[in-house]
Amino acid sequence: MAVIGPAPLLRHDASGGLQIQEEGLTVLRRVGAPLHVVFTIGGSRCGKSTVCNALLHGQDAVGRQGFQTGSSFDPVTHGVDVAAKKLPGGGSLVLADCEGAFHICGSTMSARGFGSVGLLAYHLSSVVVHVTMGSIDERDIEALGHLAATAPETEPPNGSPELLLLVNGARFELGDAVARRLLQPQPGAGRTCARGAIAAAFRERPALEALPCCEHDAYWPKVEELRRRILSVPAVAQGMGKASGSQLAERLERLVAAMSGNTGPATDPVSAAEQAMRSLHLDPLVEEIAKKFTAAASSVREEPGSPSSPGSQCDQDALAVEEALAEFDLRSAWLEGDVLPKEVLGAVRQRLRARLEGIAEAVQRGRRESRRLRQAARFKGTPSKLERSLLSEDLR
Repeated sequence: MAVIGPAPLLRHDASGGLQIQEEGLTVLRRVGAPLHVVFTIGGSRCGKSTVCNALLHGQDAVGRQGFQTGSSFDPVTHGVDVAAKKLPGGGSLVLADCEGAFHICGSTMSARGFGSVGLLAYHLSSVVVHVTMGSIDERDIEALGHLAATAPETEPPNGSPELLLLVNGARFELGDAVARRLLQPQPGAGRTCARGAIAAAFRERPALEALPCCEHDAYWPKVEELRRRILSVPAVAQGMGKASGSQLAERLERLVAAMSGNTGPATDPVSAAEQAMRSLHLDPLVEEIAKKFTAAASSVREEPGSPSSPGSQCDQDALAVEEALAEFDLRSAWLEGDVLPKEVLGAVRQRLRARLEGIAEAVQRGRRESRRLRQAARFKGTPSKLERSLLSEDLR
């Protein structure tokens, strides 16, 4: 059975965007329907490339050209590499080996999750294989929950993919019974949200498979069982039929183009330390400044009978906004750089500016309405209760 690839499919550019590689598109265009498409995601250095090679070549994987692997600490896969194997009954198995997440020296695009690569995996796969080493823990469920919560903004053209949790070098007896317990909603500690998102985003109930170490006698029978399970999942759809490799390549190009201008939800979870710094220091500072600004703006009273000068008042409000922002800059300066990225502080500052300008605009509307009611009161007899209230404020 012919094997095509591996070849680079996606790489990150200097700005953090994804660049499609022509070599990988060529691999996709050379295979016909039906396509069983597998993206392997998970932590770095947990054996994703080794699993892809085992599925691609079987027991002949040793000595054959395959996905690059390594035994050092440094990450090996960058972006996404792709290969395809034509199946005896027609169609192909397409394997996309993704860069690992969570590596301390790895790509910043997948430092805390699966990033844009994870979104593409969700929208292009028939099966998303999440690979871990030794066991599976709450961090893995949280990362998958974030992917599940952000990915299905639109239904994938082929429907939701299946999720298969694969544990390499498993240290314990694992299987579907354990999978049911892992993904059962847990009370407390915020665990329900991630599990609920996974259940809603993926087709069927996620499965759990365990592979022993490569030298174990049961390794290759387990790989064959894994391959059969993957091929039992319906192939990638295209309309009422099955997608070809060329159609899959076109779908990939459309998705990457859409992501390049995406301003939607973040593709990576927020750093826990960053979130703590914001909630403990930035958010209280913003609230304090906004309350002080509101109190100061509301305390300004026009003298009865004084000529109205809205332009002058607007200038004063604009000056007050700049003074409040200067206070924010001064009191948050210690956070910039080593503690929080400049971009984070800049985004918080922009939101504070918008909030202060909104407060100033609301106060100005109140002043205009107060003047209108005072002017109306001069041309009629007894003022209303609201008018009396406004007039009494003017006389304070």
